[in-house]
Amino acid sequence: MMKQYDDQIAKCVLSLLHSCPPEAVSTRKELLVATRQILNTEFRKGFFPHFDDLLNEKLLLGVGKQASQTLRPLVYSTIADLVHHVRDSLSVSQLSRIIYLFSRNIYDVDLSVAVQSTSVRLLLTLVEKICAVVYLY
Repeated sequence: MMKQYDDQIAKCVLSLLHSCPPEAVSTRKELLVATRQILNTEFRKGFFPHFDDLLNEKLLLGVGKQASQTLRPLVYSTIADLVHHVRDSLSVSQLSRIIYLFSRNIYDVDLSVAVQSTSVRLLLTLVEKICAVVYLY
């Protein structure tokens, strides 16, 4: 019954992220946890058209040192989950942004080893897609 609302659910979640005050770290964290739960269901298809918004770190993290320290692991694992589901339909610009974002994480000493290894695993899953894009150009 709710399948018809998958796009509206995604729009509402993004609207909540946009309207959430940047310094409200706990609220933003709850929104990200809920988003990650939604991405593990069939409703994730509603987020596919909004993929570029979900690659925006400022939208997901907010601003401030506390937000960055607290939310970064959750943000990157959420993005990695979504990338896993949409990797076959990524554009060249999206692929470039993902590679930049996750390759930057590998060398970030402030991130945990778990986040760094997640970044490496994500990049490894994109190797075939990267090779296909390079072959086309």
